[in-house]
Amino acid sequence: MKKTFFLLLVLLPSLGWGEYLENFPTRTFDHKKIIYYNGSFDPFHKGHEAMVAQAKNRADYVIVYANCGKSSRKPNRTAHSSRHKMLDALYAEDPQVILTHLDGYQAQQYLRQIKGATFYALIGSDVIQEFKGHEDVDKIFHRGTPLQPHEGQESKVGMFLVNAKSLYAVSREAESLPKTFLGDRPILPLGGKTPSVSSTLIRKKYQAGEDISALLSPAVLKIIQQEKLYQKPAESVSLSSH
Repeated sequence: MKKTFFLLLVLLPSLGWGEYLENFPTRTFDHKKIIYYNGSFDPFHKGHEAMVAQAKNRADYVIVYANCGKSSRKPNRTAHSSRHKMLDALYAEDPQVILTHLDGYQAQQYLRQIKGATFYALIGSDVIQEFKGHEDVDKIFHRGTPLQPHEGQESKVGMFLVNAKSLYAVSREAESLPKTFLGDRPILPLGGKTPSVSSTLIRKKYQAGEDISALLSPAVLKIIQQEKLYQKPAESVSLSSH
C-alpha cells in the first residue's frame, strides 16, 4: 500500500517547491504538533488569515485544506481550483503553513503514515453554532474516519482527514466560546478574536459593486478579479411576441 501511494505522489503533475504536503517525506511531521484547518474559504478573508496567524503560534505546522466539491448546504461553491489559488497566493512560501493538491483520500493516506504527531482541529464560532445540538455529528467530525478512494473529491472529506481529540477555536467579535463541543471534546481558546466578517457577506457586497478591499488581502482580491468570481448573475430577458 505504501509503495503504491508514494508512486502516486511521484506521478502527480509538477507543482513547484512550495510548502505542499506532498513535497515532504512523512517523517518531517513525526512527533510534531499540527493544527488542521479546513473550510470552504469562498473566499479566504482576513478572519481566516487571523485564525491561521494565531494557530502558527500554537503549533509546529498548520495544515490548511480547502474543502472539495459542492455540498447540499453550499451548492454554488466556487471551483476548488480557484479557492486553492487564494491559499497559494498567501501561503505557498510560508514554511509553517502546509497546503496540499492531494484529494481527500490521498491526503488522509499521507497523514495516517505520520508517526507520533498530535493533531488538533481549528474551528470558528460559526461552526460551533452550526453543529450545536447535533451530537450525532461527533462520531465523524475530525475523528479520522477512514475514506475510500472514490470519496476523495466529496465535500464531506474535509472533516475526516485527521483524528483530533481537542479543538482550537476562536470567536468573532462580541461572541464567547463554550468549554466543550459536541459533548466531550474540549475547546481550547486560540486567543484573541477575529473580525466579524463572513465569506457570504463578501460575495454579496462584491456582487452589489461594493468595496471589499478591507475584508481580504490584495492577493486574494486579485484572484477574484482574474478568475471573474462572484459576478452578479445575468438578468434573464423575457421576450414578448408582437
